[in-house]
Parts: sequence; C-alpha cells; structure tokens
Amino acid sequence: MSRPDSESGFTLIETLIGMVLTALIAVAISLSMRTAVQMSSKMARNDAVMEAQRTRQLVAGWLALALPDAAWSEDGGILFRGEAGRLVWTVEASGKGGAGLAQYELTTAPGTQCQAEPDLVLHDLILIVREYAPGHLDAPVASDRRVLIECAGLPAFEYLGPDEATPAGRWRDEWNHTQLPGLIKLSVGKKADWIVVRPYFSLPFGGRTD
Repeated sequence: MSRPDSESGFTLIETLIGMVLTALIAVAISLSMRTAVQMSSKMARNDAVMEAQRTRQLVAGWLALALPDAAWSEDGGILFRGEAGRLVWTVEASGKGGAGLAQYELTTAPGTQCQAEPDLVLHDLILIVREYAPGHLDAPVASDRRVLIECAGLPAFEYLGPDEATPAGRWRDEWNHTQLPGLIKLSVGKKADWIVVRPYFSLPFGGRTD
C-alpha cells in the first residue's frame, strides 16, 4: 500500500535540484559582491588619481606666480627660498585694504597613519599658507595648514638656473638668489616628477643670479 501524499517526502532528484539551485544562487551572490568590491576599489583609485591631479595643478599655478626677492623693497624680506626638502615662495594676493602678500610653504611632517618601510621614510606632504597685510612681512594676519598627500615619500626640490660655470643652466638642490630659477621641479618620494614649473618672473638664462 502506498503512503498518502501528505506523508511523502522529497525525492532524491528533487533534493539534488534544490542543492544545485542553492549553489548557483550562492555563486551568483559571491560574484556580485566581488564585482561590487572591485568597482568600489577602482572608483577609489580613480578618485585618488583625480585628486592628485587637481593638487598638482593648484600647486603649479601658485608656484608659477612666485615673486623674486628683488621685487620686494622691505629690508630682510625673503620671498623665495628653495631647499632640497622645503620650498617657500610668495605671491601677490588681493584683499581688504589693497594688494597684500600670500606666502606658501611646502614641507613635510610625520603622519599619524604612516608606517616606516625599509629604505623609505613616509611623511605627509604639508602646505602652509600665510597671508600678510599690504606692505608688511613681519607678522601674518592669517594662516592655514593642510595635508596635500598623506604618507608620501620625502619631497625633493631641484632648481634650474645659470651660473658663471654653466651659463646654459644646471639643476641644483638649493636656491637662495634674489632672482627666481628658470625651472622648479618637485618629486615626491620614489615616484616620477610630480610637477615641473617655470615661474612667470623667472630670470632669463644668460643673466645674473645674484
């Protein structure tokens, strides 16, 4: 005698079909999650690249407007100083009471999230902006500090300009003349050149640099 339909269970074929369908659903969910993670990572990388590009453009634009020390008549006024790992430059800035000066400084500071790696010291690339009242370089009226690149390698600045030995110009890691160099190059860590800028008020090659 056969059992009533209400007491009958799943057959072996039905059980196998259910297992296959469950496995297919699990695989589909796994692939969807993996695709979503990959797309999210790709978007984050693209955002980082675009942000770095915008930062380069901003820094290059500010640096192109650098003023030479010779443009400032105040005693002891230093508008541009270039070192191997630090750069200070000054531009004209319009504000209340007339045109003043804004001084930029690119330097590094230890990052709270940075970890040292073999042969690589990681620091945050910092931009400091100081605004001065018209005709004064004694004390800033406002200042701002922001992180441009987190956990970057140490920056390296180079300055191209002529001297008595090489009138055509050569790269050097310091610049302390009253005139501006012909080109300024900034590299970050072991990466390729980050920016190369020609200041608008740079000294033409063949002229004096001090």
